[in-house]
Amino acid sequence: MRRYVPGTHRQPLRTHSLSRVKGFSQKVDSWEPEDLAAEVPCKLAAGDALVHHVGVLHRAEPNKTND
Repeated sequence: MRRYVPGTHRQPLRTHSLSRVKGFSQKVDSWEPEDLAAEVPCKLAAGDALVHHVGVLHRAEPNKTND
């Protein structure tokens, strides 16, 4: 499931660093408790697509499907 923090695209871009996730995955260095509290889940079905602004804080839980 993807999770987004609304309105963060209006804030200055936060610093990123490489994560340990396979591929070109990066992580935000300053994910704050307020961000976690403001997260909005966005559940997708197979075949769905999602587009977001580059500045919106977002994260995803691991894909646990067999597909």
